[in-house]
Order: sequence, then structure tokens, then C-alpha cells
Amino acid sequence: MHRLDPLRAAMMAALLVLAPLSMPVAQERPSEGDAKARVDALGRDIQALDTRLEETRDARSDASRQLEKVETALGEIHHRLDALQAERRQLDDEIVTLEAQQRDLQAQQAAQRQALGEQVAALYRLGDTPQLKLLLNQDDPARLDRMQTYLNYLAEARQARIEALARLDRELADNREALTQRRTRLDTLVSELDAQSATLASRMRERQALVAKLDARYASEQSRLGDLRQDRAHAERVLEQVRRELKRLDQPPPTTAIAKTQGKLPGQCREKWYPPSAAAMASTAMAC
Repeated sequence: MHRLDPLRAAMMAALLVLAPLSMPVAQERPSEGDAKARVDALGRDIQALDTRLEETRDARSDASRQLEKVETALGEIHHRLDALQAERRQLDDEIVTLEAQQRDLQAQQAAQRQALGEQVAALYRLGDTPQLKLLLNQDDPARLDRMQTYLNYLAEARQARIEALARLDRELADNREALTQRRTRLDTLVSELDAQSATLASRMRERQALVAKLDARYASEQSRLGDLRQDRAHAERVLEQVRRELKRLDQPPPTTAIAKTQGKLPGQCREKWYPPSAAAMASTAMAC
């Protein structure tokens, strides 16, 4: 029985064993064009996301500046409101003081009027001829003259005091009216500032919500960009592996060197093949 040459048998066994095993590997590994297309697509996605990330960063910066402006304006309004509230409290204290002074002046006026009324009544009782009454009552005429002069002087003094108190009362009333008008203007201004403060507070909440939304979007886009860069790095490694594999497959198989030293084997397959492992060659040789 004719036995096969051991070297020829080992090579044929390697071809039979490795040929079907190499097919799944070739099917699972992507082609160079597919791998390069994947890298290019990821590059375009990264570039687009970089642009969007820059736009989000600009929008966030603009929203933050707008928020800062609103917060500054709101702080200024609150400062003005505090000053107006302090001024209004001061006006209230002044009005209370004026009202107390007015009550005191009115009490003095009432007392002066009462005293003046008593003096007028006393003078009336003396009548137009006090000397005759003095003679009838046997009183000293000089004493009666001094009394009448004193009463007249006192009445004039009381009348002057009443008039001075009346003028002071009118001045206090005018001052109180001015303070009241000023208080009204302050109330109006405070109401306007309160409305502005409410508007700015609402605007500030909107800006804060916008900044928070942009912060979340920026963080999400940054995370997505990191994932894309990792995917591109992986795709580039796959492309490099595919290129190395193609370069290796383009190299001549070991059978060429063997053929040069020993001559071509009968029935040699001219297709490319993968060299068998040492274990497969040993097993085939033993079988032969």
C-alpha cells in the first residue's frame, strides 16, 4: 500500500482543518471600508457634538450673565426699599411727635381761653365806672386802678399768647400735612418698587431655571462626547487591526519557501492557507 509523504500529508491535513475554521473569523471581522466608514461617522458625530457643546456653553454663559444682571438689579431695589422703609418710619415718628405737640398746644389754647374768659368776666363786673363802685364800697381808688390796669395787661398778654399758640398750631398742622403728603409719595414709590421687585424675582427664577437646564444639557453633552470619543478610539483600533490583518494576508505563505528548497509538491493547492499548528502536524504525521 502506497504511503503518503509525511510532509505532504501534514500540509494537506492542515489545509483541511484550518480552511473551515478560518471562515467565521473572516465573516466576523469587518472590512477595511466598513471600519473606516465607522471611524469617519464617529468623527462627524464628535465634530457636530463639539459644535453643539460650544453653543450650549455660550448659551449658558449668556444666561448666567443675564441672571447676574437681574440679581444685581433686584439687590439694588431691595436696598432702595430698605432706605424708603427707614425714611417712612422716620416720617411716622415725626408725625407722631407733631400730633403730640398739637395736642399740647390745643390744651394750652384751651387753658388760655378759659383764663381770658375769666378776666373778661372780672372786667365786666367792674363796669364802665369802677370809681363809683369804689366810693360806694369805700375802697381805695388807686388800688382799683392798679387792678384794672393789671387785668387789662393780663388780658392782652393772654390774647397774644392765644394768637401765638394759634400760629404755632397752624404751622404744626402745615408741617403735618407736608409730612403726610411725603408719606403718601413714599407709599406710592414703595408700591412701585415692590411691583418691580416681584417682576425681577419672577425673571430671576426663570433665569435660574434656564441656567439649571443648560447646565444639565451641557453635562449630558459632555458625557455623550466622552462616549463618542471612546467609541472612535475603539473603532480606530479595529481599523488598525483590520489593516494589519490585510497586510499579513498579503504576505506569501510558508509553502513558497518550502517549494523553493524542495520543489513543488504534487497536487499543491495554489490558494492561500494558514500554517497548521505543531499539534495538528504531529497528529497528522502519526496518522500517516
